[in-house]
Amino acid sequence: MNILFLNHNVARRGGTFYRAYHFARHLVRRGHSVTLLTISPHRRWGFDLEECAGVKIVHIPDLLWGVGRSGWDPWDVVNRIGYLRGQAWDIIHAWDCRPVVILPATR
Repeated sequence: MNILFLNHNVARRGGTFYRAYHFARHLVRRGHSVTLLTISPHRRWGFDLEECAGVKIVHIPDLLWGVGRSGWDPWDVVNRIGYLRGQAWDIIHAWDCRPVVILPATR
């Protein structure tokens, strides 16, 4: 299965990022393809792509800083929707209900 995880936390800074990432690792070991979209710790433009333990991690740019990088940035939403356009998923798992998670999940 091709699975998409949408997360509102900054990559590698705790919280739901690690819950989603570790769950994704186990799914990859079972033969699934998992892509995890998360907030980039530093980028304001462009995407960073990383693969770790078979999980494709996409760092999405966010214009806000500090606690503002917590899932409320409209720029992040636009970038996520643009990144996901034209891709197909068997399962979409929204790990939260903040705009950067819910809006791309419902598109």
